[in-house]
Amino acid sequence: MRIDALEAQVAWLSKQLFGVKRERLPASTLQVLLDATILGSEPSPAPAEPEKPNAAQPLAGPDRVPPSPPSGVRKRRTPHGRGQLPEHLPVETVDISPGETPEGARYIGEEVSYRLAFRKSGYTRLRVVRKKFAQDNDDASVAVHIEPVPDEMIPRALPDPAMLAHTIHSKWGDQIPYTRLSKIIARHGVRVPVSTLSAWEKLAEPVARLVVDAAWEHALAQCQVIGIDATGVRVMASPHDRRAHIWVLLADRAQVFFRYSALHTSDMPKSWLEEFGGIVVADASSVYDELFRAPGAPKEAGCMAHCRRKYFFALPTDTRARGFVELADELFTIERDIAHLSPDARLLIRKERSAPLVEIFARARDCLLDDPSVDPRGPFSRALRYSHNHWEALTRFLVNGSIPLSNNDVEREIRHVAIGRKNWMHLGSDDAAEVACTWLSLIASARHAGLDSEEYLRDLFRVLPSWPKRRVVELAPMNWLATRARLLPHELEAPLGKITIPPQLGESP
Repeated sequence: MRIDALEAQVAWLSKQLFGVKRERLPASTLQVLLDATILGSEPSPAPAEPEKPNAAQPLAGPDRVPPSPPSGVRKRRTPHGRGQLPEHLPVETVDISPGETPEGARYIGEEVSYRLAFRKSGYTRLRVVRKKFAQDNDDASVAVHIEPVPDEMIPRALPDPAMLAHTIHSKWGDQIPYTRLSKIIARHGVRVPVSTLSAWEKLAEPVARLVVDAAWEHALAQCQVIGIDATGVRVMASPHDRRAHIWVLLADRAQVFFRYSALHTSDMPKSWLEEFGGIVVADASSVYDELFRAPGAPKEAGCMAHCRRKYFFALPTDTRARGFVELADELFTIERDIAHLSPDARLLIRKERSAPLVEIFARARDCLLDDPSVDPRGPFSRALRYSHNHWEALTRFLVNGSIPLSNNDVEREIRHVAIGRKNWMHLGSDDAAEVACTWLSLIASARHAGLDSEEYLRDLFRVLPSWPKRRVVELAPMNWLATRARLLPHELEAPLGKITIPPQLGESP
């Protein structure tokens, strides 16, 4: 048994170092494997061309579960050939004519093809002119009239809203460290030191944080489901860098919030979510125990992807784990089919198609929990116990159509941080980490709202300095399209100047 556990560790490490990261299985044998698991029979060889397995029919006789409808998932076709270039791109024409046209030849047409060209756009000096007027008074004095300096994210600073947005988005949206960005700018003949770029994002952050805080308050009051997870980052410290953590919170799959903590403890999620009255999707880590035990705490929903992963890692030591992996795969297939539906419609299909699979999963697991052939210290036993201990949270998606089957949406946002830290390597300090979380929150939320995140930052920086602080939630990415439609286009497009604030919705102008 001990050898099996060690072999599983070696297989897992080999996969992490040299294998494919995606946890995929070859052709399905779910029917055969679950028959062997539950009925104790020997698996028979799979047919040469097996039909698509129906995961809802592994049992025979009176215990047979009604079949689920086919998922209808088709193999995705890969497009071939050159695609059409977008119509909004500007067009340059290159005429290629014969060097010599024979006498008497007449023009009969032309052949037209397109190439994708790149033109170096460069930077622009924005000349800001404030005209002054003098007025002679009766007492022989002279009064000078001049328009005040326009409101800006960083008063009297060098960048305009577009330049500031490009700088911040380059680092936190496109993962370009300021050392590289400074060199890119220098190729255009402009010298902007790294320290200056860092100062811009730090000076603009306190104003932008008002939008993030307002959106967070809205999420706590209005959202039903919040997913949470964390990842490690390095923070500069003397004599060595120290490890800290960035948390990702995804509210109703629409608003993304990044939070920073020096320690990975239960105090952080509890302080953020103890007053939240909805559902929290988490990965069963012990750091969430205090949150869910607190009086009036939110309810816990589990992550089926984490559950599946434990069975997947148990495959090298016990092939019976494969049946559970494929059951989870079938659940995910159903979720892909119904992702476009409303929560109520999604819940009805889950009860019809997913609930029988969940029942099969539980019965197969219970049959093996006390099976003497399962190594009690091996990875397969740990997977069985994990799914048993957290079963209520893992199956909560069957009672609420808004609850996702997994926390994968949060993990995709964590991947953005994981890719970024390979570029910017570390955060300068605790304060710098807080600044980073503000920009990451705005960029990720804009992306989830279907916005061009850099264009959103540019518009936000144009409007935010003049906007009433009590109404900043109107500038959050989730509300931006509705707010932008009420602004004067010529004022918004101008890099500086007056912004006319429209009345709040429901108020008379």
